[in-house]
Amino acid sequence: MHARVTVIQPDPTSPLDLFGEWLPQQGVEVDVIDVEKDPIPDASDPDLDLSDGLIVLGGKHNAYSTEPWAEPVRALLRRTVADEVPTLGICLGHQLLAVVLGGKVSLGAPESGEFGPTTIEWADDAQSDPVLADVVTADGIDRTSVVTENHNDWGVDLPVGATALAHSDRGIQAFRAGSALGVQFHPEGSPASARDWQHRDREALTLALHAAAEPILLTARALARGYANQVKYAKEQRAEAA
Repeated sequence: MHARVTVIQPDPTSPLDLFGEWLPQQGVEVDVIDVEKDPIPDASDPDLDLSDGLIVLGGKHNAYSTEPWAEPVRALLRRTVADEVPTLGICLGHQLLAVVLGGKVSLGAPESGEFGPTTIEWADDAQSDPVLADVVTADGIDRTSVVTENHNDWGVDLPVGATALAHSDRGIQAFRAGSALGVQFHPEGSPASARDWQHRDREALTLALHAAAEPILLTARALARGYANQVKYAKEQRAEAA
């Protein structure tokens, strides 16, 4: 069964990248909304149709931003969680998701963030998560993965009822809240993505990401596949109930 998801892109330097290839390969088409030039769906519209899922990507702003697009996107996240729509928040999207559900994000300086290849550890609950179950065992060895990081801010308090699913040695890396999954890292980012980062060591980070590409892409592909499966399963369930 083919499905279609809406993708919110808050920053032109943080595109859908590899997921733009991988999701269609898994039977999930994408509609990308660039917040700088495209209208954002109205979350208060009772007839709102976000197709079969919502992805909110990363960007240079923070979860408390007052940019014109920010509150409409926060409202969309509230709506999708309330309507049990499969939702994926990546980096800034992860932080926005935490804030709209009642969590807290700490705004940091560059020296407090994480950049480049980073090892994270999956929690026990990740093994039964609808998106992450395959990710946790993707390498067949242990419950750690190497992922791509590029962030200064941190989700420090999870929303009430949310489940932490991964940590690095610095903090929370993933959580589940109902139909929504937030990940602090960038599974959609190719090894070349660091060339667009606002970071003084972009070339070194690009080389490091290329060197760690195999484990990074293994985890990233598994996450894309897991999210696609969640989207298609939810669509099947809705079709059977109709």
